[in-house]
Amino acid sequence: MKLKKLVTSTVVIGILLSSLSQTSFANDGYKTVAKEGREITLEERINKDPNMSIEEKWQYQLDEFDKIDEELRKNGVEITEKEIEYENNRAQMPKNYQDMSIEEKWQYQLDEFDKIDEELRENGIEITEKDPNLTRSVTGTYPTRKGAILVTKDGKFGELIGHAGIVYSPSQTVESFPSDGVQARENKWYNKYDKIYGLGVRKTTVSTDEKVAQWCWNKRTKPYNWNFTDVNTVEKFYCSQLVYRGYKAEANINLNYGGGIVYPMDLVNSGETYTSYTKGIN
Repeated sequence: MKLKKLVTSTVVIGILLSSLSQTSFANDGYKTVAKEGREITLEERINKDPNMSIEEKWQYQLDEFDKIDEELRKNGVEITEKEIEYENNRAQMPKNYQDMSIEEKWQYQLDEFDKIDEELRENGIEITEKDPNLTRSVTGTYPTRKGAILVTKDGKFGELIGHAGIVYSPSQTVESFPSDGVQARENKWYNKYDKIYGLGVRKTTVSTDEKVAQWCWNKRTKPYNWNFTDVNTVEKFYCSQLVYRGYKAEANINLNYGGGIVYPMDLVNSGETYTSYTKGIN
């Protein structure tokens, strides 16, 4: 099992996207791209030929895309470590998982949480700029930052073991419960749960995290989603799905470790997150 590796993001198109950038030309507002660290020759052509027609500009770009296509046909796409990891994660779900009894599914999730705990005891929490360890404790500082994620393995809801929510402010979280769906709650998990994981997302800024929390906040009053496999709906939410959808919508980051149902444990296991706080783990 993998817990917290910093990995590269999804499939990268081999020879193009690693150096893609945009250059604007003041003479006509026309924009083009740079490839492989060098500017393509359109700017020079425009300077030499100010009467170049719009059709010629279009054709130039089409010719460049043809060259890109030819190189891709020759060299293919690049499969990154993240893509390999994602496929491995999917393979880790038991093949007979859907045939398991609900008690067996609960036990499987609890076993996964035990593996997470073991690795955290061995490696400790992560300290980052977004989530510094202000208390200098081995368990970290309880998260009050807008957009931080909270997960517990306490309790169960249907097939799900545990619960998840997102911090909106030092005093409030956004969470979804079967009783009343998505609502604002008191940010007092440290008094409510015995075992807690405080998470941050690796590749986002504080500003993006705040937008995600606001997205979740705006979903208040939406009903609880008992169809756990319907992870893409934005009309109803279960706890971990709400957090997943928020980061997918505002940051285009997939926190669903392994695909399918988004379990609370998936948010902790995802290579996109790090654990900055724990309670009851050590």
